[in-house]
Amino acid sequence: MKKLFLLLALMCLMFFSAHATIIYVNPNAPQGGDGTTWATAFSDLNIAVSNTDSEVVDSLFLATGTFYITGTLQFLYNNVVIKGGYDAVSNIQNGYTIIDGADTYQIFHLYALDSTSSMDHLILQNGNSNSGGAMSVLLSSFTISDVVFKDNFAFNNAGALYNYQTDDMTYKDVSFLNNHANGLGGAIYNQEAEVNLVGAFFNGNVANYGGGIYNHQSSSNIYNSVIVNNSANSSGGVIFNSWISQLRIENSTVYNNQAGSNGAVINNAHELDITIKNSVFYANAASSTEIISGPGTINSQSSNNAADDISGLFGSSLNLVDLSGSSEYLVFENSNNILGDDDIISDDDGLFPAFGSPLINAGLNNTVLVEDIVGNNRIADGLVDIGAYEYQGVVSSNEFDVDDIELCDVWTDNNGLVYLKNNASEIGSVTVYSSLGHLIFNTQICAGETIQLTSCLNSGLYVIEFLVNKNREINKVVVNY
Repeated sequence: MKKLFLLLALMCLMFFSAHATIIYVNPNAPQGGDGTTWATAFSDLNIAVSNTDSEVVDSLFLATGTFYITGTLQFLYNNVVIKGGYDAVSNIQNGYTIIDGADTYQIFHLYALDSTSSMDHLILQNGNSNSGGAMSVLLSSFTISDVVFKDNFAFNNAGALYNYQTDDMTYKDVSFLNNHANGLGGAIYNQEAEVNLVGAFFNGNVANYGGGIYNHQSSSNIYNSVIVNNSANSSGGVIFNSWISQLRIENSTVYNNQAGSNGAVINNAHELDITIKNSVFYANAASSTEIISGPGTINSQSSNNAADDISGLFGSSLNLVDLSGSSEYLVFENSNNILGDDDIISDDDGLFPAFGSPLINAGLNNTVLVEDIVGNNRIADGLVDIGAYEYQGVVSSNEFDVDDIELCDVWTDNNGLVYLKNNASEIGSVTVYSSLGHLIFNTQICAGETIQLTSCLNSGLYVIEFLVNKNREINKVVVNY
């Protein structure tokens, strides 16, 4: 009897597995397809969703292009795999699929989905609803990756994403761009939810409270993330925490966020347990200048952070690097160009640590992360860096001069000695770094003066930074005795 039961169970499993299908959807396909191949793909995403089977885990393969939905795409107790960005000819996933809510519809409503579900390579834009402009996720636990939430709107809360009673819901390599909520949570509203954000990018999200995230009785974990240019009209430029919540921020870069009143980055309405580790906070502002405002506790796990304002609650974390006297261009590679020339998170981003940045090798190595936000090895030189980016010891150019003038001359004589002459008409500053960005020494040099730099240098490659009146020139030199 036991063998018969096992045989019947196996047959049932084979039956259901056999009926799990791939449904192909292409916004450029002719109407009338049945979704069984790319050649006969559905052209209407709403129709394709209505053809998924609630009894099995169907897969929706979406071609590149834009779908304009005619109603919210709902999956209720209906696990599904949604994969965007396919080339309908080669069947290779090499891009993104755009799903547009036409400023009228919430794009996805997901209820009671488990770890067999997933979603990736989508751009969800122009969604609109009372709460959760692009998506609401309720009582679910699965992973969403490589998804961009942009230009979504909520009349009340959660400009892009509403999480309710989720369990270990994970969002990996996701971006939240220019989402807006009239009430709470410009990008995300978490209610009684457990949420993990890994490699997230927040830029330009706005709400009344919690420009990026609003947490209500929730647990939020943020790793390897870049959070910039978000704002709250009232409190919590990035995060507003209400009631008893937990918050963890690790190896993240938080830059230039604003709050109208309290908490340039975080505002707590009630007691909160906070862990912040290996993260940098710079150029964030509020009328009350503290990075973190309100009640709460920075727990004993918090360590090795960097900030240009260490007042208030944040100042109680261990091994805090004070950046209040550090110029921005000595902390970051080029904060005026956050995403670099390619306009995506990549190796040319401007918030990488600059040569000799105090962020380099200043973190705590008991990190759970093996890669930084762009996929580089997280520990590149024995010690982890502070922030979302790990400095790789690469000298990007021989010279950088914002005004295209010769600020200084650098040369090596026949004996291998290195000299620098100040060509400017005022006092300059000379800083020498190792090729890995470690500070060797700093000195001042008068107008027209020439100094010899190698008296305290061993043989090797060095970076020489010359600063005068906010202009900068960088040279590489090789010392070889």
